[in-house]
Amino acid sequence: MQFVKYKKMIMTFLNYIFIVLSIVIFLSPKVNSQFVSYNDEYGNDSGIGVLGPVSQGKYVAVPFPNNIYYQWLHSGYFQAWVYLTSYSQNTTYIIHKGDSLNLSIGGEDVNHRPYFQRGSLKCTGLNPVPLNKWTHITATWIRDEGDVIGMIQVNGYPEDSRAMVTLDPLNSDSLTIGGSKFNPASSINGYIDEVRIGNHFIQSSERFTAIGGDPLANLNGAITSSNAYISLLASWSFNEVNSAITFDGIGGFNGYCRGGIELSHINNLSKSIPYNLALKLDGRAVRINHHNVFNRPASGTIDCWIYRDSFFVPNNPTILTKGNTEQTTTFRLYMSPSGNLGFQIGGGNTSSGTVPNRKWTHAAVTWKNEAGAYTIKFYINGKFRNQAVINSAMPLNADTAWIGGTIWQSGLGYMGYLDELRLWKTDLTAEEVKNNMFVSSKTRNTFQIQNLGVSWGFEGNLLSIGENGIFTNFTPEGITSRFSAYINEDDSGYASERFIAHPTAINRNIGGNVFPGEFTINTPDKNVPAGQTVTDTISMGNISPLNNIEVFLSYQHHSIGENMISLKAPNGQSRALLSSNGGDGNDVLAFFADGNNSLNSLFPPWSNIVTPSQSFGNFGGSGVQGNWIITITNSDASNAGKLLGWGIRVNNPTIGVDPVPGNIPDKFMLHQNYPNPFNPETKIKFSLPASSFVKLVIFDILGREIKTILNLQMKAGNYEADFDASLLAGGIYFYKLNAGSFTETKKMILIK
Repeated sequence: MQFVKYKKMIMTFLNYIFIVLSIVIFLSPKVNSQFVSYNDEYGNDSGIGVLGPVSQGKYVAVPFPNNIYYQWLHSGYFQAWVYLTSYSQNTTYIIHKGDSLNLSIGGEDVNHRPYFQRGSLKCTGLNPVPLNKWTHITATWIRDEGDVIGMIQVNGYPEDSRAMVTLDPLNSDSLTIGGSKFNPASSINGYIDEVRIGNHFIQSSERFTAIGGDPLANLNGAITSSNAYISLLASWSFNEVNSAITFDGIGGFNGYCRGGIELSHINNLSKSIPYNLALKLDGRAVRINHHNVFNRPASGTIDCWIYRDSFFVPNNPTILTKGNTEQTTTFRLYMSPSGNLGFQIGGGNTSSGTVPNRKWTHAAVTWKNEAGAYTIKFYINGKFRNQAVINSAMPLNADTAWIGGTIWQSGLGYMGYLDELRLWKTDLTAEEVKNNMFVSSKTRNTFQIQNLGVSWGFEGNLLSIGENGIFTNFTPEGITSRFSAYINEDDSGYASERFIAHPTAINRNIGGNVFPGEFTINTPDKNVPAGQTVTDTISMGNISPLNNIEVFLSYQHHSIGENMISLKAPNGQSRALLSSNGGDGNDVLAFFADGNNSLNSLFPPWSNIVTPSQSFGNFGGSGVQGNWIITITNSDASNAGKLLGWGIRVNNPTIGVDPVPGNIPDKFMLHQNYPNPFNPETKIKFSLPASSFVKLVIFDILGREIKTILNLQMKAGNYEADFDASLLAGGIYFYKLNAGSFTETKKMILIK
């Protein structure tokens, strides 16, 4: 069938779109500063999960109403990421609804090819689903002159389309994921992630984007009000732990684990989607409900990461504004036609500092009321650029705020990506701008970021620290803003090992959040020309001998494998952070410390913590005091790089836990915390019979990660970790230990 015909059919059936919105009834609808989001910016990967391992008799059952089923009589789709570990001789189900509607993987008789069944006919893929590789599979259908035209797509490629039966028998069966209750042998062998269903025919899919990974993600239609997701009915991200329920943050159709199926948090190589998401704007805005935090007449700061996706910048496009008319504009952060950063208060405005095109750039503007006039300061990539004065009063009102545009004038929409958009309650100093620019606001979950008013991380939702955001159709066409995970996410084919990720903010949620507090940070914003070498220096005054060191690095380059990056200690000894690692992957945003994940096991940007190419040790007995010099040699003859920022942390414990004297244990063991119940501190003891990579994580009763206490390689022995819950509400919590192949979870009770 020709694309033109598909397009015509799609337009014909847009009138039938039916959106189902449901709020998870056991959660409060108010989003506040203590809300913990499942999805995570670059940081601890335990917040991103998959369904599995799935095996015989295991599946997720989702009670699904027939009113949705009626919508599928016109058009619809199923889609999922699948990671097969072995083939089955039988047909296995990815998504199953009764005997007449399913997305499956065939058995030996069809050489394990994917297929979509509706009634008695099937659309079948051309090739077997590969083993040990994430594969994206979509089934979509639409009614055409009485017939139903079905299509199977694999990794964005249409592989088969055909006419199918006109009518489907309705049934009251649950929709199941990973298998079917009718046949235990129908469960797939492997993992499933990012399962979605909708009521629209789709030509292709944005495969690399997680949507609705929180129970409240679609509150008030925050996601499905956008044309990009208007046909989305349900989405399961499987990011919960210690829960028999897997949440649908779009339609509220929560699934129930059957047969002992698990929700796993597995390493980066097995992720179907990356860590960090951004908001891709097309010139039309996202509306944000009024909150008093936006009225800041004394002082304030707005900062964000910007990826400007257009060489031409018309009509001063808006990044963030508060106000429904030009006259009542409380503030507006925008870009001038020349690409400069601009700022408006009331009727006054000023601009300074150029934002380069198609490069992730950190921008910050501060304001302070001094004798009735506002002093405005501009920062680009952590560097002070200029300051000016606006002689205008700040209008205070209950108007809405807008991300990416305004309501009062057309043509002011932003084109490109935004990430980590934040409003602070005071004018940050130059040092505070520098120190906070790389820090994910999710750090606030376990470590208070001072003076932060509201923040959006755009992690597959518009939830924020503060009030939630809402997609709003304020133009007749509706907006098409959407979440983005890779710049090249629209490419078809298998998930590439050359990831062009969004390297913006990082969440160092490992053994306590010590970033940036215990780091000395530089933001040199230095170009590294093609074929040249650049250095930067951090001077330390600590006169102690060096025991251990951790290095933070943010470096942008088109092909990291063509760069050598090393660190020289004050005693003259050097160690390689990167030695032509990373191939043609893009960018570095990571922490480097001995005893962590190997660089070879991950892809750039390696977030969040990895072992350097050469072990640091103590740099041959160096002292801390003196100059620490980072050297970047760019061997690429065509592409320049940029050193945005780096930092070092010295002589801090590499583990947040104390060893317990005694013999080496003969088995892995996680002991009950004591005291239990407790308020507010308790101790967690565990035993390691052999050297192991250890992860110790705290979760709440909904399976949301509260804190990662440990995430590193440890020697054999008995250990005891302290956990301080003074910032948490009373209730039931869980702690989980992963050590090698050993996993155990225990419950603890906080009484307040």
